[in-house]
Amino acid sequence: MVTLTNVAHLIQRRFASDVCSVYLLEPDRSNLVLAGKELAPIVGESASDLGICGKGREGASGS
Repeated sequence: MVTLTNVAHLIQRRFASDVCSVYLLEPDRSNLVLAGKELAPIVGESASDLGICGKGREGASGS
């Protein structure tokens, strides 16, 4: 997952976004797993969310 976090970091810097998250679809295609993310320093979250799952048909949003 370190490599995917590095990819998220590169994308986040390139597009000057506050957040970039990388999700992997499980082989059975039922769940998305947060595999890497990069946050701007002002966002204040941590990387401890890695591995969190969500249903493949659910959306994700932030506020």
